[in-house]
Formats: sequence, C-alpha cells, structure tokens
Amino acid sequence: MKNLGCKHTIMLGLLFEMLQLLWYGFGTTTWMMWAAGILASMSSITYPAISAFVSIHSTPDKQGVVQGMVTGMRGLCNGLGPAMYGIIFYIFHVDLNEGDNHQSKNDTPALFETYSQLVPGPPFVFGAFLVICALLTASFIPSSKRADSGIPLDTHYEVEKGQKVAGTLSPLIPNRGMENAAIL
Repeated sequence: MKNLGCKHTIMLGLLFEMLQLLWYGFGTTTWMMWAAGILASMSSITYPAISAFVSIHSTPDKQGVVQGMVTGMRGLCNGLGPAMYGIIFYIFHVDLNEGDNHQSKNDTPALFETYSQLVPGPPFVFGAFLVICALLTASFIPSSKRADSGIPLDTHYEVEKGQKVAGTLSPLIPNRGMENAAIL
C-alpha cells in the first residue's frame, strides 16, 4: 500500500479476485482449482485495503461508523453469497454431488448439460462479472484527499444560522460547493 496507494491496492486485489473467480468458473481439473486458490490468496488484500482507505479518508469521530459499515457489508455478502451461488447452481442444473447419480440424465435438458461442460461453475463467472463492476466503480475512487479544500472526502458543509457546519448526512450527500455556502 505504501508503493501503490489504497486505490490501486484495492484495484489490484479486485483484479486477482476476478481472475480467481474466472478460473474457478472455467476450471475443470484439480490442479486448476489449486491454482485458483493461489489467486484467491492474492485477492485477500482487498478488504484490508478498503479498511485502510476508509480509515484514511474519514474524520476521527466517524471511524467506528465507517468501519462498521464496511464490516456490515462484508458480513452481508458472506451471508448472501452462498445462497445466491446455490440458486445459480440450481438454475443451471449443475450437479454438485460427484459420483451420486440421484438425478437421471433425462431430467437435465441437453442445453444445460452442454453449458455445464463449457462453464462448470456459472456462479463463479457471475461473481467475476460483479467484480468487473466493482473494478469500474473503484476506478472512480479519488486517490487522495482534495488538495484544493484540505477537507476530508466525507465532510460536506451546510449553512446553519450563518455558520458552516458539517451536515448530518455529510458522507451520503453530494458536495453542493462552498460557493453556495458563501452566498447564503
């Protein structure tokens, strides 16, 4: 993070995560799964980089709030991810029971059988698509604090009784500009 900065470290972690998910999605042999696991270990830098970014760019009195939001989103994804993967496996008729033929070949449409041979892990490919969306979103992350204003990224001021004060929803609302505050 010292060499690349938070933004680029986040993007590097997301890139490794996308590669790992694509490898899992298209991999068909055991060695490919182990190789994807190595990529997964490299993608583990994403969460600490996001936590560091949020810590650097938030005010000291909001550290707990923003770290709690990041951890809450991670927990939500850890809970919903396996359920979503199960649904996608079910939709694409992927049999996860190796060697257990409780479902006959006649029950699975030929289209899904051919598709599962080409893409054995459809949820991983879907996950890679979501990571591509995250990479596009991460490209808009500012690299540093605003040089022109000297204020942290999460602070937006409002005018209240002639005084500039931080808004109650300042991390959530767009900056209306200091010019409007000076006029009022």
